[in-house]
Amino acid sequence: MRAKIGNKMVEVWQISHQPISESWVRQSFDKKLLSWHQIYPDDLLVNAPWSVSIGKIGDYLIKDGNQISLITQQQFDKTYRLAN
Repeated sequence: MRAKIGNKMVEVWQISHQPISESWVRQSFDKKLLSWHQIYPDDLLVNAPWSVSIGKIGDYLIKDGNQISLITQQQFDKTYRLAN
């Protein structure tokens, strides 16, 4: 999916257990940048060189260039607009 923040377009994925259609998300799993938590299967681990962030089902991953960030659905709804 694509979304707009101001005049900028970014790639987004709402975290879910549905089949993943976004290639950048699949590639991130393949590169071990993303993984599901072993004990809490609804938690997504976002691995960065300096930390690990935890996203929940319904949260969003934002890909802006080579950067991947994690925000809550509430933050997404306030800041972004889905592109058609």
